[in-house]
Amino acid sequence: MRENVVTRLIAPEVVCDGCVNSIKKALSNIKGISKIDVEIQTKTVTIEHSPEITKGQISKALEEIGYSTQ
Repeated sequence: MRENVVTRLIAPEVVCDGCVNSIKKALSNIKGISKIDVEIQTKTVTIEHSPEITKGQISKALEEIGYSTQ
């Protein structure tokens, strides 16, 4: 079994707890994600996941619910 990796993205549209909940809900649907942390003040989304999941997959999931990523 391979170790999980951590991906950090900036999501400028994150402004409230509703944003945090929406992001956590969307990303929790992706098999292989084990931890999701969203910081409102820094607009940072930190995801711990299996190495098979790409940054692009995570970004796409966020974009599908209206959050751009950097």
